[in-house]
Formats: sequence, structure tokens, C-alpha cells
Amino acid sequence: MRALPVLMALLAAACAIPEPLEDMADVPEDGAAAYEGSCAPCHGASGRGDGPKAGALDVATPDLATLAVRHGGGFPRQYVIDVILGRRPFAAHGTPEMPVWQSDYRGGGPGAVAAAYAGRRRQLIADHVESLQRRE
Repeated sequence: MRALPVLMALLAAACAIPEPLEDMADVPEDGAAAYEGSCAPCHGASGRGDGPKAGALDVATPDLATLAVRHGGGFPRQYVIDVILGRRPFAAHGTPEMPVWQSDYRGGGPGAVAAAYAGRRRQLIADHVESLQRRE
């Protein structure tokens, strides 16, 4: 009889473990789509800081297409991810928690699955911003 509660607890725990997430091909959003929704309104489709809302900001919107040039020629992937996560706060992004983006890019849902999907979305946006780079 004692084995049944233990067995049930183990079964419940096994069901709660997410499936391996190495293949995230089913993520419903690609980097360009995530960028268009979260970044392009200010940074523009090409990343040059000319989005439709850029003029409403009190600060100049940075040109994301020159990040590599401004960081010595290499694309600063971790820097981009840190900005998305609010680890490098900017007044135009609001508080470091970025409440509007928190569930999308910080994993605001249930546990490991949400964190993995949020991490993948951050990587997709970083990939897209890297694709915008001008090597001038």
C-alpha cells in the first residue's frame, strides 16, 4: 500500500517534466516576426532607428544595424540578449523588468518550458538583429 502513493507521486512528477526542447522548430514565431512586433515600432524594419514610433521618444533611437561596427566588428549577441532581458536598461524600454515583454522574453509561464521558449525567442530576435548588420 505504501508503494502506491510513491508510485503515483513519481508518475505525476514524470508527467510534469517537459519534453526535450532541443528541436524548437515548432516555435510559432520566427525572429523577424518577433522583431517586427517588439522592436520595429521604434527601431524600424531595417533596424536603423527609424520606426514609426521613434519620433515620439525623448531619446534618439539607436541604429541596431550598426551594432557590430560599434562593438569592434563582431556582433554583440549577449549584449542584445541582455538588452532584451532588461539587464542593460534604457529609458525608452521602461524598467529593467520590461513588463510588456516579460512573458515573451523572460519566460513568464509555467517553469522550464516557458523559460526554454522565451530563451529561444530571445535567440531568434538576436539572429534577426544580426542579419540586419551593415558591415561599414
